[in-house]
Amino acid sequence: MSVHSLPSGKSMQALNFPHFPTRLQAAVWRNWGLVAMEKLAKVLMATPAQIEELASDMGLSKDDSLCALWHERGYLTIIRRNWHLLPYEQLLELLEWTPDELAYVLKEDDFLWHKLGNMKPETAPVRYAPLTARELQQTAVLKKTISKYFSDNQIVQDKPFEFLKRYGNNAKRNSISEDHRFGLRLTYSYSAVYGDPLLNEKLDPYPDGLLADYAATGINAVWLQGTLYTLVPWFGESKYSDGWQTRLVNLRNLCKKAEKYGIRVYLYLNEPRSMPPDFFETHADWRGVQSRDGLSFTLCTSKAPVLNALKDGISELFRKVPELGGLFTITMSENLTNCCSRPQDLATPCPLCSKRGPATIVAEINQTLAEGAHRIKPEADVIAWTWAWSPEWDEQDGQDFFIIIHFYPVHSC
Repeated sequence: MSVHSLPSGKSMQALNFPHFPTRLQAAVWRNWGLVAMEKLAKVLMATPAQIEELASDMGLSKDDSLCALWHERGYLTIIRRNWHLLPYEQLLELLEWTPDELAYVLKEDDFLWHKLGNMKPETAPVRYAPLTARELQQTAVLKKTISKYFSDNQIVQDKPFEFLKRYGNNAKRNSISEDHRFGLRLTYSYSAVYGDPLLNEKLDPYPDGLLADYAATGINAVWLQGTLYTLVPWFGESKYSDGWQTRLVNLRNLCKKAEKYGIRVYLYLNEPRSMPPDFFETHADWRGVQSRDGLSFTLCTSKAPVLNALKDGISELFRKVPELGGLFTITMSENLTNCCSRPQDLATPCPLCSKRGPATIVAEINQTLAEGAHRIKPEADVIAWTWAWSPEWDEQDGQDFFIIIHFYPVHSC
């Protein structure tokens, strides 16, 4: 993928930053302490000394000690802070990513593209230029204001990510009675990177100390998001599944580690994910309908090959990671998945699925996921979360809807 293939969405001018004398200073301010000064200088075509002078003039002091952590764990913040400031070329340089890596994060990291407004604003490159006399005068006023309201004794002393050092201090386990009203006590990590935490083992979503603390409070299950094609190449080997072996090794290690604390690991699956147009060069018969923004097509689950491959993929997941406690699904989420998941985001209704109705489609997908899991691990929990399901579905005649599985009340702490 080239940078020109990254999504642009509807045409819109970038926001202004009138509280800064120049956009250059806005870029320095918004990236200070998140991006190492040498890297920021390179992106802005300046020297480190010039960037440091700009920062000092605004009242900022150098501290690059957490930049590596921001890059690993806080990259969404870096993207958001620069979305209206930098064009894609400079943003990629700032992140040290390829266009493919950014495209994946925009699409799969908790529907980031949707949260960013389904558009990339039109922005000119930000380059270094010396400040004019008027801009220096305005900067002095800015620095005076910052000094007045953000003196050293008013600044929060806890540094970002400081909480990562505090896990494991409450590891004395409480006794949880057998008749506790929640049989499944499921929660999410306080510190996990959401999008792709299994690719890099250093980003361990559940360190030992956190698991010990959770066990001490009675938690017996934890979850993390999974995108099936990144865990199992269920539609064949392709660039989309690069790194799947590493993810599976890390997932299995996580399951084994959690077992030591009496905790099972669950995956949240939202399948089958829509795919970009080039995917269908090899899977033309799987294509459903195109999204309104033209960035992807659904995988039509009214076509038997799609459902069969999806079931086989889930089976392969449990075959490779038998320690998994189970999975839960949200079939009507913000992500575009099946042909009925987000009708408002589709260019046209699916000619096959629209005749069958969303209740049938959703039940069939959940049934397929459950069958895929249970033919390898019959005791696995498969939980269908009813978020955004229509109450009208319950009244439809002939819908064998709650055929699925083990249902538990899900308690999130």
